[in-house]
Amino acid sequence: MIDDEEFLPDWVLLPQHGIAKPVIIEYWGLCRADDTLSGWARKKKPRYLDRKQFKESIYNGSEHYDYVGIYPHELKQMDVILFQKLQDLGWSPSLLE
Repeated sequence: MIDDEEFLPDWVLLPQHGIAKPVIIEYWGLCRADDTLSGWARKKKPRYLDRKQFKESIYNGSEHYDYVGIYPHELKQMDVILFQKLQDLGWSPSLLE
């Protein structure tokens, strides 16, 4: 619950290894070219993008959570991209030891 709005993010990473606040992680799977989407997904995409914009405005404005968005074009390098995004929030792999 953020600002009296209930959200169900894809993942929530709890504070650990240098991350001070919980991290909301959303995968935005419909953020891809329309010709790669099925018919039902193309129909839902405008509403999906509106909801995405709304959720990101709330997530980014929260003082209690950090936010990371993941996109389909990032999947091939997910380990590198997620590593960098979490490091930007203070995560340190050296604290894993």
